[in-house]
Amino acid sequence: MLTLTRGLIRILALLLSFAFSTLAAAVFVTFSLFLGGDASWLEDDLGVMVGSTAFLTVSWFTISQITFIPAMVILVLTEFTRAASLTLNVLAGGLCALIVLVLYPMATGLEGEIPYGDREIWLTGLAAGFVGGFTHWILAGRNAGRWMGMAGEKAPFAVNDPR
Repeated sequence: MLTLTRGLIRILALLLSFAFSTLAAAVFVTFSLFLGGDASWLEDDLGVMVGSTAFLTVSWFTISQITFIPAMVILVLTEFTRAASLTLNVLAGGLCALIVLVLYPMATGLEGEIPYGDREIWLTGLAAGFVGGFTHWILAGRNAGRWMGMAGEKAPFAVNDPR
């Protein structure tokens, strides 16, 4: 019963980590694409501040919606393999971004609306995935699989438990 409780708490932690990781990726995309890497625009013009907040909100919800399934598959795999390394989590975030960029070409089809080419959009998307993977590692990824106990212990959901 204790393992089940720890598992449910871990699911909640992973969902919160997903929410904050996608928020961090959206902040990165907003800073890179909307503000052009220059945050001084926020001080000079109220319209830019309102516009960047709206862009951040829309990009956060879009990133969360599009990446939910690939991210959950990757999170389940990293949880049950107990992969808690920083490098693996950052690469998993990049893999999730790559899956989205390949499967959803409409996410990069913004020709004429922003002054960036496909190369810059792809690089920003991959970097946002790395930022999201790093944020996930900080919040929950470094504890992957710990809720299941030590690696040498009996499986937490054993069917024929003699106890």
